[in-house]
Amino acid sequence: HAITAELPLNAPRIIGSVRDQNDQQVSGVRITQPNNTFTTTTDVNGKFELPLSSGENVLHMTPGRFKSLDLSLALKPDSTYYLDVILVADIPKNRAQNSSAQWVEEP
Repeated sequence: HAITAELPLNAPRIIGSVRDQNDQQVSGVRITQPNNTFTTTTDVNGKFELPLSSGENVLHMTPGRFKSLDLSLALKPDSTYYLDVILVADIPKNRAQNSSAQWVEEP
């Protein structure tokens, strides 16, 4: 995991997992924040962790054989968010389905 920017100690963080539509973990998905230099890659279990800045954030996921996915998130300081991403294979448009993501803030 490579994080190439410094953040305050109270920066919100995302803990997530990436799976495919068959519930298999997806490793090697690159996750970036286009407006910053925050970047990471999912591990062999499809897991990742990424600190971000507070406020509005966009995450861009580049998963190789799957459709790319952009997520808009509004994050609060001192918070941890859990993100579960399900990617759909990049198939012809006439049969295309959308990738999805669900996220929750830690109570």
